[in-house]
Amino acid sequence: MDPHLKDPLISVIMPVFNAGLYLRTAIESILNQTFSDFEFFIIDDASTDNSVEIIQSFSDKRIKLIVKPVNSGYTKSLNHVLQLTKGKYIARMDADDISYPQRFERQILFLENNPNIIVCGTWIKLIPANEVIKHPQDNDGIKLLMLDQNPVAHPSVMLRREFLVENQLQYDSLMEPAEDYDLWVKIISIGEIANVPEVLVDYRIHSSQISSIQSDKQKKRAATIQTKLLQNLIPDLTPEANLFNDITVFESETDHFQTTTLKISFYTRLLNENSRIGYFSKAAFTDKILQKKKLLLLEYLTNPSSCSSRRFLFNLSNAKLIADVCGKRIVLKHFARCLLPTLSKS
Repeated sequence: MDPHLKDPLISVIMPVFNAGLYLRTAIESILNQTFSDFEFFIIDDASTDNSVEIIQSFSDKRIKLIVKPVNSGYTKSLNHVLQLTKGKYIARMDADDISYPQRFERQILFLENNPNIIVCGTWIKLIPANEVIKHPQDNDGIKLLMLDQNPVAHPSVMLRREFLVENQLQYDSLMEPAEDYDLWVKIISIGEIANVPEVLVDYRIHSSQISSIQSDKQKKRAATIQTKLLQNLIPDLTPEANLFNDITVFESETDHFQTTTLKISFYTRLLNENSRIGYFSKAAFTDKILQKKKLLLLEYLTNPSSCSSRRFLFNLSNAKLIADVCGKRIVLKHFARCLLPTLSKS
């Protein structure tokens, strides 16, 4: 082996499947990076369009094309290439997006200056909508938003390969098409994630992308992933018992009342466990839980059934909680509504 040859600093991974429409632009955006010390793995998942021909039209020696004879899926492509990478850092890219020329340069500088950060994403611009998405920059903000959504854009990330190897981490095909969200949740439980506060990727939205085709499946996977995150507070929590983002359709007055009390108890338990463990930023998590309690209680109090005599004792015993969360004015208005029918009969 030539002693003068050394491993590249970055290994870029880009899976491809029938991406001919945007592929050339995506490849050019990587090859035109101001930071050039990288290997560029492009893995084609048995495309039936002209994707392979487009890739082969480039003569850049940094490109390493892998053509799969049989389509086996996006996640399996990623995991296969992960085993082949040699770079200190792994950069992701999708075949329909555009990386800005300074993307790698900015991310390398950030990671070299912040050795505690494992995954580094960036802000993105949605195209053709021209809308900028500014995800949280710091680890605490990212972790908190993970309770609601994925705050790290997959095709924008650069991460430390050694961390994945040491912790035996890879993408879980069972979590597809939210396999990246799942990986970030695993990483943030043992390491730190950040986003560079600069738009460095154009993220294309179109009807044929995986997230559009499998949106319902992605939502179900996200609920499972969010449960994994909350298991840092309640280890035995199941997706069925996770009421954090649960949207309930009430079938009856009794069901509405019971669900309200159940959710209040669940939120209180989360708050108590986080106060004890400190997994999430205490102040920010407390604000988030209080906001959820407020929305829940306001929905309950505006339901006519909450003024019934059967609910009066519950409302009275929880008056302080309602006042603390929603304000004293809301409590007074509610009890006035409850008492008016009684007074009018006397």
